[in-house]
Order: sequence, then C-alpha cells, then structure tokens
Amino acid sequence: MDIIKSVIHWILTAIAMTLAALIFLISHERLWIDWIKSKGIEKALDFFPFVKFDPVFLKLIFPYCVYIIVLLMLIGITALSLKFIIKKLDKVKFKKNQIASFEQANDFYLPIYLGYSFVAISLPTFKSFLLFFLLMLILLSKTRFFYFNPLFLILGYKFYFIDNVDKSKMLLITKKEVKILSDFFENSSGKEQEEVALIKVNNHTYLLI
Repeated sequence: MDIIKSVIHWILTAIAMTLAALIFLISHERLWIDWIKSKGIEKALDFFPFVKFDPVFLKLIFPYCVYIIVLLMLIGITALSLKFIIKKLDKVKFKKNQIASFEQANDFYLPIYLGYSFVAISLPTFKSFLLFFLLMLILLSKTRFFYFNPLFLILGYKFYFIDNVDKSKMLLITKKEVKILSDFFENSSGKEQEEVALIKVNNHTYLLI
C-alpha cells in the first residue's frame, strides 16, 4: 500500500504540472511545428484523403487543434487520476468539532502555480523544458501541500485550508461550495452531519467527494 501511495503522490504532482507543458507549446509554437516538419510527420495527412482543407488554412488551424486536443487530454488524465485515488486510497472519518477555522486556498496557490508555469515561456528548447520539469517535479514532490492543479478548477473542485483545533493544518479538495463551516458536512439531501468521510491523499491533503 505504501508503494501505491508513493506512486499516486508522484503522479498527482506530475499531473499538477502538466499545464506548464501546454503553456510551453503555445509560447514555442514555431519550435514544435518546425520539429514536426523536420520529422516529416505532416505527411501523415496523406493517409486522410478526406481532408480537403487548403494547406494554408490547415496550417492556421492545426496548432489550435493541437492545443485543444492536449488540453482535453490533460483534463481527461486529471479526471482519471481522481477516480483512481478515490478507489485506491483509504477513507478516514472527520468530525465537525475538529475544525477551528477554514479559508479558501485557490487564491493562495494560483499565483505560485502561474509563477513557475510562465517560467516555461522563457525556456528555449525542449531539453531545457524537460530538465526544468524534472527539477520542479522533484522539488514540489517534497512540499507538504502541493497537489494544486488548475485543471481541478475546470472539473469543479475547490481547495480549502483547514485549521484544526489541535493546531494542525490540512488541504481539503472538494466540489462543495463552502461559505460556512456546516457546508462541509451537508450530505446529498442537504442534511447536516456531525462527521464526513475523507479520502486521505497524504498526512496533509484530503479529498471530500
């Protein structure tokens, strides 16, 4: 089980960084298009005779098609990773009287995420981006809270910091819109409960479904 948790930790950290790859592709459009041309990959279109677009028009829309496909793939991978951890990780009971206070974490993480993501814009080559990605993967995997993924926001998830009465702090990921404390403990029928089941990602990060 420890091996599974370790693998999940690395996967979630890597997935959280994947949007930086899309930003790199967008900012280095000429670089990867020239690479495709150098490999003759554009000749693959010869296998699709039903493609009747004018070459100039195809050249204009092709990059946007790639960006949309990559974005959809990243969203799909993120959704699958959430389903995986829901099935594989342990659940723990969390009681209402454990919470001292809470605050939204989206605004805290987003500037940090965008900061290192946009560093990718200044990297000149694929090799430099890969090295940067691996370095950040190692560094961020050592942080206590790093599972912030902007794609979670697209899927409807939100991030909250929870301060517990024992002075510990945790990151809670949930689809619930929380305005007051009792919102965490509402069930699907709208009734308030004294405790909820959380999926334990690690000692500081939990998922409420």
